[in-house]
Amino acid sequence: VGTAAGRVYRVAVSEKNGKVHLSPYELESAHTGAVTCVAFGRLSDVFATGSADGRVRVWDLNDYSVLQSSRGPVGVTVNAVAMDDDFDGSIVSAWSDGARRSFAGGTGDLAWHLPAHRGSANTVALTPVAIVSGGDDGRVAVWSRGGREQVAVFQDHTKPVLQVIADIANGAVLHSVGADRCIFTFDLKTERRVTCHQLPSAAAAAKCRRKRSRRSSSAIRSNASITGSWIRRSPLTSSSRRSTRSSRTRPRRTRSSP
Repeated sequence: VGTAAGRVYRVAVSEKNGKVHLSPYELESAHTGAVTCVAFGRLSDVFATGSADGRVRVWDLNDYSVLQSSRGPVGVTVNAVAMDDDFDGSIVSAWSDGARRSFAGGTGDLAWHLPAHRGSANTVALTPVAIVSGGDDGRVAVWSRGGREQVAVFQDHTKPVLQVIADIANGAVLHSVGADRCIFTFDLKTERRVTCHQLPSAAAAAKCRRKRSRRSSSAIRSNASITGSWIRRSPLTSSSRRSTRSSRTRPRRTRSSP
């Protein structure tokens, strides 16, 4: 038996003392709206999904069962999810009403809810010290893990932020890509922008993924299968800039006296 809630049951029918008894057993469960995001945690057989039906689910790939299901406000879409395996096992999510919501691991109960953006919150990422999100307002908002207090806001993007990504090699470094064709790298310790890259077209900013390289900060894949990667360099000090320029300067040739 299938239901409007996206569940499929096997119903055992029995009769006792002239009465019919129905014993339902859930076979599988599914979202009733489009699946908008998927995220894995530390385990390769457990993942989380978010949907336009306003639900966040955690799945077990061993038997395709739903480990937990959480519900947000009616009519609000889940845009991004992240599994917080390293902190408290919760599921952190970004929603179309501009809020970030966290659901407790195991129970799926709402743990906390924070307004984050004007317009939609499009993406969320977790670093060892912060929860980061990006939204339609062009802001990259950084909140502390424990106290959930806003510690920094980067407003470098002039159009919606499409993706925020924590750097693999350095937990204090963050990358963001926006519809303005810009990729920014931020240092969370100094709360400053480190680098900026410009993409050739807005289509190239449609998809963003981490490249598992210690020297490469990010890679962008467009719908036209165009890829680009950049080498992340540490910000230079004034002394290192002088030494770099001097090392690049060609030595002057001197004429030997006859």
